[in-house]
Amino acid sequence: MSEENKTEHRKKRAMLAALARTGVVVEACRAAKVGRTSHYAWLKEDPQYAAAVEDAMEQAADLLEAEARLRATEGVEEPIIGRVGKDQDGVITTVRKKSDTLLIFLLKGRRPEVFRERAEVRHTGGVNVSGIDLSKLSAAELAQVEALLSKAAEGGDAPAQS
Repeated sequence: MSEENKTEHRKKRAMLAALARTGVVVEACRAAKVGRTSHYAWLKEDPQYAAAVEDAMEQAADLLEAEARLRATEGVEEPIIGRVGKDQDGVITTVRKKSDTLLIFLLKGRRPEVFRERAEVRHTGGVNVSGIDLSKLSAAELAQVEALLSKAAEGGDAPAQS
């Protein structure tokens, strides 16, 4: 391996390590002393590097998820503001606060079938197409109209007659 290839290989490894820690290209480039254009050129030209970048970004996401889980379940220390927030020596006291919002997001992400938002839209009645010049529709648009009308007919909601 040439000296230039060894240097590029070291830079790629440094970039991948920084990406795994930060998950942010600009920060990783700064930490690894790699130009953004080099990173994006490697992504385009080197499939192994591109796959390794995906893996590094997953590692960064795992770190974020672990931090979110920690803040949701164990909480973080927050200072109590004001006179009541100081002990007799004048030291600011803290309280440990958990994050219900993070807990909700974690649950929605891990168990969407149980915790996702649910909305149901139902249309009853017919569809009035009077006043529409079907001759001006493209073949694709006519196919969509036909599919919608067939679906309505199958569901018992026949389109309105005009």
